[in-house]
Amino acid sequence: MEAPYSLKSSPIKLILVVVLAGATAWLVLDLLFDKPEIHEGVIVGMHYLPGEARTGQYRLGSRSRPQIITGQSHDRWIVAVRKTGGDTVLVECKKHHFDGKEIGHTLKFREFSGGSLEIKYFAHSDDQ
Repeated sequence: MEAPYSLKSSPIKLILVVVLAGATAWLVLDLLFDKPEIHEGVIVGMHYLPGEARTGQYRLGSRSRPQIITGQSHDRWIVAVRKTGGDTVLVECKKHHFDGKEIGHTLKFREFSGGSLEIKYFAHSDDQ
């Protein structure tokens, strides 16, 4: 008696599983192991965005009592940098990097592009 649901009995299902596993592996490798590019530019603006706490009421159905839900966002330090090519990008910094810089200073930063998916973000480089 053969099992009713087997990958060996259906080559299409086996091929689909192999393709799905390959696509998942490619996505993980593309996002996690792509090397960043290191750039340098001049600071043209500095922005501090304080975190904020939010509270609100949440009701589950009409007979339950209200419950208070709270959330907290983190403080962010963002620097606008003009690269040597003339493009201006926003770079996320840490507080100790932000405190030592002023407008007009040079900043090294990394560009993470995610390989072929081109998910781009910029972060301050500690290689200074």
